[in-house]
Amino acid sequence: MAISREELRERLAALPRLPLAALPTPLEELKRLSAHLAGPQLWVKRDDLTGLAFGGNKIREFEYQIAQAVERGCDVLVHSAAAQSNQSRQTAAVAAKLGLSAVIVGRDDAHAQPQGNLLLTHLFGADVELPAPAEQARAVAAKLAALTAAGLYLYLLTERRCCMNNVHPTSEIVCSTYRIKGNEIGTMFTVERGGKQYMVTASHVLGKEVSHIYVYCKGEWKKIPVKLVYTTEESLDVSVLISPHLFRQIKSEDGEIKDSLISSAGVCFGQDLVILGFPDTAPHLYKGNLERMNNGFPFPRAIKGIASSWELGKDGKIERIFIDCPIAGGTSGGLVMAKVENRSCIIGIVTSSTPRDIPVKISIPSIGITDAEATVSIDSVDAIATDIRFVRQAIDDNLASLGLIT
Repeated sequence: MAISREELRERLAALPRLPLAALPTPLEELKRLSAHLAGPQLWVKRDDLTGLAFGGNKIREFEYQIAQAVERGCDVLVHSAAAQSNQSRQTAAVAAKLGLSAVIVGRDDAHAQPQGNLLLTHLFGADVELPAPAEQARAVAAKLAALTAAGLYLYLLTERRCCMNNVHPTSEIVCSTYRIKGNEIGTMFTVERGGKQYMVTASHVLGKEVSHIYVYCKGEWKKIPVKLVYTTEESLDVSVLISPHLFRQIKSEDGEIKDSLISSAGVCFGQDLVILGFPDTAPHLYKGNLERMNNGFPFPRAIKGIASSWELGKDGKIERIFIDCPIAGGTSGGLVMAKVENRSCIIGIVTSSTPRDIPVKISIPSIGITDAEATVSIDSVDAIATDIRFVRQAIDDNLASLGLIT
């Protein structure tokens, strides 16, 4: 879908940005080349003058991408590419400028001599490794595991992730959605507020005793201790937790809840919605190369549905949203997203589904059954989600009790 230049600028202005480049870079007319070609007026955009580490256009995307790393309080920037990668060189330079560490896992290819970009990457103080090309992916995974075990907070820069972060502003939401196991397997997502990070899921996924949960990472379930902050009444089925062991406290003290928690009252009947979760119909999809782009955590599946109905509470406000979509077990606790005022917002948490019994006729001539009536039970036709306003209020109450907001 085409958008106007003004709308594009508005969308970019809504993203966090860190001023790193010397912009705008100049346009230089190539008069002699124009004369040599007998006529066409030629100009060159001097992005070699962006002002950091001998220039290059990578710093333009870094202004948005590295802003997220700084906002999250990351210690280390990690990049993996060819030995003479321009982006590796710029990663090392940006890390040095911001006082961060840089880890570069290149590869021992035909250009792996200590000159050019590779020499500059070393001079900027990066930790550089050059494994054999066939071992590069394993080397990256091993390095990420070692840095994480050392208690460092990483930001992995790759070409794919860069595209997600700069084109689709919901990528942060995707990367903060986790597959978990408590009383049963489900989904959890995190919300940042007042310098802290909260975990949100469906209460029935946790069970009655909530002292720890298991989080799926790097192909296995990892046990982490948690503390229950808030739980709704049983019919709404939402719990909010905190854990200092899995999620590092955010350094920023901004006053806004990130990821735009908006009541579903802003959603229209029949509007498209998206559920992010980990349906147990496809567990094989949660293992693979994409995990290394997200520190070992699998990416959730996106399930499309439409808003079909609402349920009001005694106060006349929306409590639950009914969503027409194909859904399966494992998505309980997943977040529900919608476009509200032209931005992606979280409007609810998946808590249950509505089973249906469908009458059918069965004919099996070989055993003498003709048009026999039967009932097929469908367990996953509609999703029911609790409105996000309960989570927002619970987090604000907790922060107020700690004296972090008024």
